[in-house]
Amino acid sequence: MTKLTMKLSNMLDKLSCSPLQISSSTSDLYTLAVNISDLVFTALLAITPICHSPASTQIIQTALNITKKEQNIFLEWQRFDLNCTLSYFYESGGAIIPAQFDQDDRSKIASQVKQRLHSFWQEWKDIQLLLERMEEGQSIHSEIHEVYHTCMIIREKYYLFFCDLAQLYPEGRLRNALNNIINTIEPGNTQLGEVFLKLL
Repeated sequence: MTKLTMKLSNMLDKLSCSPLQISSSTSDLYTLAVNISDLVFTALLAITPICHSPASTQIIQTALNITKKEQNIFLEWQRFDLNCTLSYFYESGGAIIPAQFDQDDRSKIASQVKQRLHSFWQEWKDIQLLLERMEEGQSIHSEIHEVYHTCMIIREKYYLFFCDLAQLYPEGRLRNALNNIINTIEPGNTQLGEVFLKLL
């Protein structure tokens, strides 16, 4: 295991022990997007040692650039959301933003989110094993295809996770925040596919 895959393993362990809190603020969701995009970036970075051709190097660099750009967007939204929450608090004389749903709905959503997060962390254990096999040269048949395929596995898990989360929330602020995240990630997958096709 290299330093990068070791770092990925440590990040995964840390994140899987930090369950998402269901709150009336969207900042938790943007924080989750920041953390998972960082996990994705580290996983993609772990692929770079096996990129020897210019084409596979371009694929991985494109994937890294896309993911870093997404993370910066999520960070900006996170800060903006926190500033809006603070402004509301001071302008309303100490009131908090009203909850979007009642306690029963909150408990139900929290349980469903917990289950989906558990599944997501298990999927990432599989990705970790895939990256370790690639490091050992066990799965390389065509370098550019292997690199692109692995990048897309990682990014699709990332994208589909937020799609699944969005389905768990009722219409309102939290689902809108998740849709913003989804609509930011999806074009990156399309862009990466277009770069791959041009390199064939």
